[in-house]
Amino acid sequence: MNKEALERMTMFMEDEFKGLSKEYMVDKITNEIIQREWQPKVGDIIVGETGNIFVISAHTKLDPTLGGDRYFYGGGMCNRDGGNIMDSTYCYQMNADGLEYYYDLDGEGDIIKTRKSSKISDYKYVPYPHELPTINEDSDSRVGHRVPVIESEMGWGAKTDDYMICRSRSEAKDFITEFNADNNLDVVPDWYMYAEDKIEVCELTLGQYKILQERGNTWWGKLKRFEEFKLVFCEECIQMTNHYHGECQKHNTD
Repeated sequence: MNKEALERMTMFMEDEFKGLSKEYMVDKITNEIIQREWQPKVGDIIVGETGNIFVISAHTKLDPTLGGDRYFYGGGMCNRDGGNIMDSTYCYQMNADGLEYYYDLDGEGDIIKTRKSSKISDYKYVPYPHELPTINEDSDSRVGHRVPVIESEMGWGAKTDDYMICRSRSEAKDFITEFNADNNLDVVPDWYMYAEDKIEVCELTLGQYKILQERGNTWWGKLKRFEEFKLVFCEECIQMTNHYHGECQKHNTD
């Protein structure tokens, strides 16, 4: 965000919102990592280009041909009939490209792009302290981004088999896409696994966090065992040990 845009945004911003100071909000607005990793969701605090503060109140999932996910926020009373009585309501909305899409039912049924609403990129995200994507450097814990992996079997239903822990939301998104790429059959098989389209922030111990940063995407089950048994990787074998010596079985001489 350039200096002029920041000055315009902060000029009329409230000094406090929901217990968050203006200084805190400005710090998060200018944090490139926070803004890059942001995935809009209901309850998020957002700040517009002129400093107006809103909370996302609703989310509608639409097909990409209709503009994709749409988020709603703000609102008040209005008049829609041209009179002078406030007899209706309104709210603001945003999506990826800032355009509204609708079917031309009076014509050929084509999809028409119409008046501009708002782009998601027009807004900046302000997380609450407990939602921060990283923890203070002095803390003994860090966070990862976890994706539930579901096992589904006919007659038995579906259950969470494990979680893939990723370093960032972008890596989690890539994992979901890659993992589900093979689920492309014409019919649903009796047994299959899929990555749920759901990314959650999870707290890790410092040891787990270091492993994640060094190794990238790691299954939660393996991450827990790693720290529990103080396991390490053998660089040559690219495998985890199953004992305390810090060597793989292949190279253990004790």
